[in-house]
Amino acid sequence: LGGVIAAAILLGLLATLLMKPVYRATASVRVEPKAGVILAGQDLIPTIPSNEVYRYLQTLAAVVESRSMSYRVTDSLKLEADPSFLGNLATQPKPEGMSDSDWKRVRQDAAVAKLKGSLKVEVPDNQRIILINFQSTDPRLAARIANSYVDNFLNEDIREAVESNSYARKYLEDQISQTRIRLQDAEIRANSYARKNRIISQNAGAISSGKSDEDGASRPADTMTVSMLANISEAYSEARTKRIVAQERWKAIAAAPAAQLQEVRQNSAVQSLVVEAAKLAAKLADLRQRYGESHPQVQEAAAEIAALNRQIAREGADIRSSLRNDYEVALKQEQGLAAELARVSEMTLDEQDRRVQFNILDREAEGLRTQLAALLERYNQIASPANVKSGNFTKLDSAAVPGAPVSPNMAKN
Repeated sequence: LGGVIAAAILLGLLATLLMKPVYRATASVRVEPKAGVILAGQDLIPTIPSNEVYRYLQTLAAVVESRSMSYRVTDSLKLEADPSFLGNLATQPKPEGMSDSDWKRVRQDAAVAKLKGSLKVEVPDNQRIILINFQSTDPRLAARIANSYVDNFLNEDIREAVESNSYARKYLEDQISQTRIRLQDAEIRANSYARKNRIISQNAGAISSGKSDEDGASRPADTMTVSMLANISEAYSEARTKRIVAQERWKAIAAAPAAQLQEVRQNSAVQSLVVEAAKLAAKLADLRQRYGESHPQVQEAAAEIAALNRQIAREGADIRSSLRNDYEVALKQEQGLAAELARVSEMTLDEQDRRVQFNILDREAEGLRTQLAALLERYNQIASPANVKSGNFTKLDSAAVPGAPVSPNMAKN
């Protein structure tokens, strides 16, 4: 029993001493799942739920272990021509009858197979970290290949981000081009319909007023007919008010004597005549007491007073006549504006029937105009260089040259 144990220990020792030491280099990548968008509120890739993160990390680990990633590492490090990695196959001459590209492909396939046999990718539990391990008999080569895997993985992320950004830009360019064409067609249809049906905007060249209804939809601009109707309606309301005021005033003074009218009393010319007549009346009374009724001065003063009274009466009649004229003018203005209001109202009603289809065309153009503005704004955001890199993956630790082998294990052997 002792001999068998001693022989086994000696055999394990010899095997350990004869085996080449294998070194393991480890690099790590931190993963922060994010979603890119083409349009505001639209996901380019679905947002990753929290319960799917581990599966997402496992998928990324499978991407690192894929043959395509190994080919990228082989190309970046030129491993198909590196004797320290591929051995004699990297330096031996090309077989006869094989092209250079086929021979290179054979060596690349061999390098990829060797890479996949020495690569191990781990995803620690409850961590968003990917560990990339590579084993080799050359510690420097192991660290170089592990770092190359990380670099190519990150470059692949950037490449996908650039492709996604390029796709988004191309998509937006196509949408902008199509929307511009549709907007041009919609505006042409709206303008043609407006010209055919004589629908003229109040502001020349303005299709929409820029105002919005309660539901947020753009409200068409007022036409010349609508604006005319509003102006005439306002003028009619003012004329009707003036007519009512003049009519009520005339009714109040129609049966009253002119001398009792406030307008007559407050008239400056009438007031001066009344004052002058009063002075003459006082003078006439004095002359009558002094000379009697038959005296020439008395008769002359009485004649002057009579003339002033007739002038006062004429002034009162003129004022009364002017008030009557004011009422008649106001009445005629109201009647004229009423007739014009009826005519323009009929024109407006007729235009409203023709404007139903125009409003549909105009709102279509306005919607396309808003859509085009949103597309252009999003395109400017996508075109910004800051949006090219996604930043989902970052290098956490580079692989360092290992100082001690992981194999062979003396105690285990």
